[in-house]
Amino acid sequence: MICVHPHHQKRGVGSALMARVLELADSRGVPIFIKDATPAGKPLYLACGFREVDTLRFEYGGEVVVMYTMERPPAGGGGG
Repeated sequence: MICVHPHHQKRGVGSALMARVLELADSRGVPIFIKDATPAGKPLYLACGFREVDTLRFEYGGEVVVMYTMERPPAGGGGG
């Protein structure tokens, strides 16, 4: 899980962290699967080449919660 403190969001920190994770995964041919992306995190994942494969909606504490399942193959189409 990658999280950025709210005081440091919207400054490229999350993108830099994600870029490093993707670099490591791509160098090893490893696909990445995220089972619980939040609506706030979804735009970053989409910008990094992930695609949405499922949406989960449930009620928690009287509110509807939405989570996304996202996936991204390694760059170059390798892995598996």
